[in-house]
Amino acid sequence: MESWSHHRERYVQRLKRFGSERDVIVSNASGSTVVAHVKVNGVEVEHADGQGAALEYAVLCLCTAGGGATLRKNDQCSLNDVWKPGRAGLILPGQAAVGYTPQMQSLTIAFDITEVPAFEGEKLTIADLQTVQGQLFDDELVASVMRALLHDAQVNSSFSSFFDHGLSLVIHRLLTLSKASGREAATQNLQDDPLGSVLNLIDERLDEDLHVNELAASVDMEPITFTRLFKRKNGCTPYRYLTSRRMERAKVLLNAKVSVTETSLAVGYANPAKFASAFRRSTGVPPSEWKKRPDVCAFNSDLQRSVS
Repeated sequence: MESWSHHRERYVQRLKRFGSERDVIVSNASGSTVVAHVKVNGVEVEHADGQGAALEYAVLCLCTAGGGATLRKNDQCSLNDVWKPGRAGLILPGQAAVGYTPQMQSLTIAFDITEVPAFEGEKLTIADLQTVQGQLFDDELVASVMRALLHDAQVNSSFSSFFDHGLSLVIHRLLTLSKASGREAATQNLQDDPLGSVLNLIDERLDEDLHVNELAASVDMEPITFTRLFKRKNGCTPYRYLTSRRMERAKVLLNAKVSVTETSLAVGYANPAKFASAFRRSTGVPPSEWKKRPDVCAFNSDLQRSVS
């Protein structure tokens, strides 16, 4: 099996074939992670010319300038979208692709997905992320963390524990956004899924004081019937699902250095003490302690430097 240092050299050569001008390129000792800020000329990729060769690594990409229409097709997915500054996407290891990429500057992170540590106890596989590579995402948190990762690699000329944590956060964030997008698409035909709109409604109004009666009324059902059907379809009661979604958003906000009080209001708790109790039941630690974890402190420090 070839070492990742060989894969790294192939990646660099691939950038050169695409007419890229490299501002920054840093890799770890093994070559299994490469961070680059590049200017890519518009290119068309065909199987026959060898430029669309299969990837051995995953690639995160953030458009920092330029952009335009893009197309990427292979047997695994089809991406037909528009790159613009602040928009991010993920390409997984796999078969060769055809398509085209516009002129743009991009921050890219190529990495061995098997080396990415678990995020909050959850280890992802390539199969978990199949839906993500068919979409581009506009998300301030993803863009800020990716810039912080570039800054970390530049300053240290290596990869710290913060880098591993930040990379995991970005990947899981993209997965969360992809799932939310899938839920939204599923609500377009309510005759096939009468409860589909409820999941979208919950995500849109996590900062409000939602009640089961209101959720049931949104799909013209009695609360008892609604609760029974919701539990059968989603595996938990509406209240438990709502609380779970609130805690997931709270983790993201706390990781991004939002205060406990502001986070409490952002996830529908007017009383910070009640929020702290709910958060502790969910995670095992109060929100104030969550913000003090070493990995979160490192994340906050590097993120602040990257955007200052």
